[in-house]
This record gives sequence, structure tokens and C-alpha cells, in this order.
Amino acid sequence: MLAMLPVTLHDDGIGIFFRGHDRHIPAIAEKIRAAEEDLKDSGRVVIRYSGTEHLARVMIEAESEELMRKHADAIAEAIRSELGI
Repeated sequence: MLAMLPVTLHDDGIGIFFRGHDRHIPAIAEKIRAAEEDLKDSGRVVIRYSGTEHLARVMIEAESEELMRKHADAIAEAIRSELGI
């Protein structure tokens, strides 16, 4: 049976100066790893950089809205502080 989990797309995108390789930027990589570890088999983390705009999209799927928002906000803030405009 397919479980329906809360999903968020953080702010429809975060303005960024350039598209980076987030897993090579320690502050961003740390937040992504923390979310993946916390969610393990109960959710997922998707970071997608736009190919046409200076935007990063953070999508989190988790068992609870509280957990979903916690990780989406943490990753979004790391991206803003490291790559943001």
C-alpha cells in the first residue's frame, strides 16, 4: 500500500547567485546529509537547481509536517547563506 506523506516545496524557489554543486559546499551538504539521515526510509530530499532561472528548489517529503518544515527550512537557509543573492 502506498503511504501518503506530507510534501513541501520551499517558497517555490530560493534566489541564488549561481548554480552550485551543493554536495561540495560543506554547509549545504551538512544540512542535506542531516535530513537524509533523519528521514532514512520514511521520506526523501530533493534539491533541484533551475536550468533557466537563478533558483534552487528544495522539496522534502516526510512523515510529519513538523519534520518536513524543519529540514526544508534548514536546507533553504544554508543555500541562501552560501549561494544566495
